[in-house]
Amino acid sequence: MIKIAIVAPYPAAAVLPAECIKPRQLQASRQQHPAPWVHALCRELSARGDIELRLFAHSRVISRVQRVEREGIRFTFIPKYEPGRVDPYLLHLPALLQILPLIKRFNPDVVHGFGTESAYGLLAVSQPQPAVVFIQGIQELLAPLYDMPRFKIALRRRLERHVVRRADALIAETGFAERWAYSVNPAARIRVIPHAFSGEFFNANPMFQNRRAICIGALSRVKGCDTVLQAFASVAQQQHGLSSETELHFIGSGPLEQELQTQARKLGLGKQVIFRGRIPHGQLISELEQANLLLIGSRMDTSPNVITEAHAAGIPVVGTRAGGIPDMIAEGQDGYLVDVDDVAAMAFHLNQLLEDSELCRRLGQAGRDKVRALNDPARIAAEHVALYHEVLGSSAGD
Repeated sequence: MIKIAIVAPYPAAAVLPAECIKPRQLQASRQQHPAPWVHALCRELSARGDIELRLFAHSRVISRVQRVEREGIRFTFIPKYEPGRVDPYLLHLPALLQILPLIKRFNPDVVHGFGTESAYGLLAVSQPQPAVVFIQGIQELLAPLYDMPRFKIALRRRLERHVVRRADALIAETGFAERWAYSVNPAARIRVIPHAFSGEFFNANPMFQNRRAICIGALSRVKGCDTVLQAFASVAQQQHGLSSETELHFIGSGPLEQELQTQARKLGLGKQVIFRGRIPHGQLISELEQANLLLIGSRMDTSPNVITEAHAAGIPVVGTRAGGIPDMIAEGQDGYLVDVDDVAAMAFHLNQLLEDSELCRRLGQAGRDKVRALNDPARIAAEHVALYHEVLGSSAGD
């Protein structure tokens, strides 16, 4: 039996009763990202007889430490008081001072942090036990696309590189993340392990009858939502207007929302481009099964989970050759790849899939078969346990 402390983002409102949540935060807390990859892995690890696991997460929606057990997972939520915008300036010290004593009390054999760019990765490498860190969003590559002061970018990059150099092992979901980590630390121990994936999206039953494209994620420059809208408009122009049942749905919110809405109206697509805002994660299943395809216009993305969700739901994905996306889409087998900002290429594949429901069905089934094998939770958990033992064996030999 080995003891694993997972330090990761997790929405407190997903597991705590409403009376534990600050009243003013209750509604907003229900919109927090559910981190399904964390949940699926922890649930699978906790079900094993050779692992004792506890998950530690920082949360602004609570006012005191909360402990609870759900689905066999033992959670410890720690209140967060400082605004997120000051995190790197404070070197994540408030999180370290709050959470490290709780981890020490648990006395784990391995601490597994999610995010080389986050307080969780820094927490993992700032305590004496062996540290395993999952590479999530690579800030070194993402930050230049944000409207952010140069000093803040430099500080986030320095902290991220510190974590990569200090971790006893790193987990990358894609070969892209693996190559980046080796560029920072050529001596690193890195394993490519995809996310564990729960089976709920396999319940989707796509019909491919609505002539609908869907784009899920933050409405931001990084996610390239403007490219997606331009591609949809290009299809409309080529066809001298789209039939009324042809739609593009944006699910998510962000700084470009108003600009995109204005642009859609100017293009005469105000009724066919629908902005849905943020929706509960569980509702994504029905949204995906009503779509022909998922569009991703990202200018940088390490390993977008929505690709795995779309493939599991049985719909194809058209995405950009950015970051780890090419590692997650098999060209011509479960979707198509286009260059970043290549509106014409995205429009071509968008029109191709809107016009051919049988092609959508074939590519979607291939994606579903891939996820069922590649992201199988039991296999993913076993690969994590093997890495934990490897790290512990290496540590014992030092």
